[in-house]
Amino acid sequence: MVIAVDFGRVAAEPNPLVRNWSSILQVLGASLLIALCAQIKVTLPFTPVPITMQTLAILLVGATLGSRKGALAVLAYFSEILMGLPVLSNAAIDPLVFLGPKAGYVLGFLVQAYCMGWMVERMKVFSVSRVFLAGLVACTLEMSLGVLGLAPYVGWNNVLWMGVYPFLVGEIVKVCVMCYILKRSSFASIEQHG
Repeated sequence: MVIAVDFGRVAAEPNPLVRNWSSILQVLGASLLIALCAQIKVTLPFTPVPITMQTLAILLVGATLGSRKGALAVLAYFSEILMGLPVLSNAAIDPLVFLGPKAGYVLGFLVQAYCMGWMVERMKVFSVSRVFLAGLVACTLEMSLGVLGLAPYVGWNNVLWMGVYPFLVGEIVKVCVMCYILKRSSFASIEQHG
């Protein structure tokens, strides 16, 4: 720990090494949360895209860690996928998920985490309604990328029925759960996400 003397007062400055390790552990822990939430899923017979709790985890990660660390957590999750770790739903190992019908949704996780963090970082006053709206925007962006990735596989005529409508209520519920978790936690006292 570095000690700085300022006009007779002694103030302890956090060691940069400790701060860096703390950030690394936050990012890796968040990627683990995303991987664990991938295991909670419901398979729908009419679409290749399952309903998972990953988006709830990603909303929480973005809101609590901020845009930079939230995006890094998703990139760490992507690295785990590419290394062949069983972090996808059903503990699947499929590095080619970035090329298939789910690719848009998976890549949308990065946008979702970053945008959620970015919007929360800019809130002057934290309120459930503002966090709720930020969550809806983040989910809409992720789902939009998902639709773009799914459409070549199912056709533009079917993409809304297979890639949007079945997930709308679930996404709204996940945003509500995120708001509840954040409200019940000490989230409102967090001053800086850096």
